[in-house]
Amino acid sequence: MNSFYLSHNILQRERDQFTNLRESRAQLLVSQIQAQQLDASVQEAEEGDRTSGDASVLRLIERSLDQDEFLAGVSLYDREGKLLQSFEEKHELSDALLQKDQATSDLYRAQERLDIFFPSERFQGEFRLVLRYSTSHIRAMMVDFSLRKLRSGHCGGGLC
Repeated sequence: MNSFYLSHNILQRERDQFTNLRESRAQLLVSQIQAQQLDASVQEAEEGDRTSGDASVLRLIERSLDQDEFLAGVSLYDREGKLLQSFEEKHELSDALLQKDQATSDLYRAQERLDIFFPSERFQGEFRLVLRYSTSHIRAMMVDFSLRKLRSGHCGGGLC
C-alpha cells in the first residue's frame, strides 16, 4: 500500500474518531440536561418554581460552549420547530429533522460542520436540541497533507 493511501486512511480514521467523540460528548450533555430537568421537576414539585430549572439548563449549555473548543453552536427548538434559544451559531431546523424521533448526526463536509440532533422525547417533551461542531481543523489537516504530498512528488498515480 503506498504512503498516499496509508496517510489518507489515517486522516479518515481521525475524522471518524472526531465524529464518535463529538457524539459521545453530545450524549453526555444530553444526560446532564436530563438530570438537570429531573432535579428541576423535583424542585418545582417542592417549591412551585419552574424558571430555576430552565435557567440551570441554559447555564449548563453555556458552560459546555466554553469548555468544548469544537462546539460551535447550540440551538433549542420547541416541539413545533420554533427557535427558543440559540447560542453561537444557529442551526436551521428542517422539516425532515422535525419528523425525527431519534438522535441523528449529519456531517457536512462543505460547511465544515457536524450537526447532532436530539428529539424532544429526550427532554420531557419540552424542546429539541441541535449541537453544531466545527470540523474545520480536520479539513485543514487534509489540505495540508495533500499539499505536502504534491510538493514532495509522492502522489501515487497522479491521485493527489
